[in-house]
Amino acid sequence: MGKPTLAQSAPSTVSFHIAKEHIRAHHFDEHGRKFTIYHMYPTLADWQGGIVPDEVNPRSHDANMLTGPIVRDIEKTILESPQDFILASRGATLLGESVEYNNQKNLVSISFRHCEGNTAIHGVADGATSDAVIAKVQKQLLGDTKFEDVEWSAMPASLQRARFHLEVIVGLQDRDDIAVLSQGRNTSRQVKGWSLADFKGDFDWLKKILERGRFADRIGYEENADKPVKILEVISLLTLFHRYYDEQSSKSPTVAYSARGTMSGRLADPKYNPGYRELEPLIPDILELHDYVVSHFIEAFKEARPGSKLGQFGPNDNKTFPLREHALALTDLRVEREIPDGVVYPILAAMRVLISRKGKILRWKVPPKKFWDNHGSEMVGKLMEVMNEFSNNAQTIGKKAIAYTMLYDRATNLLARQLLNDSE
Repeated sequence: MGKPTLAQSAPSTVSFHIAKEHIRAHHFDEHGRKFTIYHMYPTLADWQGGIVPDEVNPRSHDANMLTGPIVRDIEKTILESPQDFILASRGATLLGESVEYNNQKNLVSISFRHCEGNTAIHGVADGATSDAVIAKVQKQLLGDTKFEDVEWSAMPASLQRARFHLEVIVGLQDRDDIAVLSQGRNTSRQVKGWSLADFKGDFDWLKKILERGRFADRIGYEENADKPVKILEVISLLTLFHRYYDEQSSKSPTVAYSARGTMSGRLADPKYNPGYRELEPLIPDILELHDYVVSHFIEAFKEARPGSKLGQFGPNDNKTFPLREHALALTDLRVEREIPDGVVYPILAAMRVLISRKGKILRWKVPPKKFWDNHGSEMVGKLMEVMNEFSNNAQTIGKKAIAYTMLYDRATNLLARQLLNDSE
């Protein structure tokens, strides 16, 4: 991966007091890399949390993600056992442009410049959750008073007694080096592979498509992102329409359901990447089709099974289609029942038969929503036959190749019939 074009932004500097015995520097010049690592141990009465950008971090740290047992433990330690915080917390790793220390004033200044966007190389690379919790606790303790307006002697005792380990690295310029650092430092709660893939830019081409249409601001590309749909779900849906499963007729795209957590690796894999890229003109249609099928599933079932009740499928304590009125995340279409992906995915995978792959530009042989309007009840009817063979278990259906094969064969026959009728 080549060196990125850095986003030029005005340098920002974070300054705080720290005694000289609580700061150390180590200089490295080896293996073609020259950098300096500083270790600093300021008190929380000196260090203000949450003021250094964290876009260089492959996780998202939105304020509403500050929940859960780890966050509560951090808060409890600061408030109840502040003297233990230096031992209980791994601290934070910052990537900066420069560090200066004033011996007379015991003042350290850390400069950051390239902190924004997908080319960021400065900011909080690890420990952003701890830093955000520190900011939260400081706000709770100080109320409406600004941190910078409070003298050290007037700070709450817990902030005076707690120390935070800052590891500040100056000199790293290559995003690949930073990705290695982020992956290695996040050992207590491993960074997801798809967050790192986003960091390295593997999703960039897909982002451009998703963020310019109706799905803008609905997709999360990194761990903890506060969005209704994860990028892995999008890649799973695209996998159902991947040309690989036409070229390998003995295989079915069950991996889209059973291994959604690994989808980012397939997107970046040279073996599969071209098949995803060629779907570009159809991607909005595919995502809309998912919600269209889900939102029209119940009426298709009623037509396929007159007199039957969808709510009766599955054991009493674990219904396959439980009542839950909600809006679908991609399109806001409303449904009255949960329609699990385990039953939706085989249907969608079957509809890849609608793709014309002649030439370099893909297109639909028949508009997919029109195909569903004409044949949705027959597709659902076939699905229910398959479900009866597997105890109406949606998770089993989603992983069974036979379900995908049977639905694909039915879609193939229905398409042939429709094309014949349309030609007459």
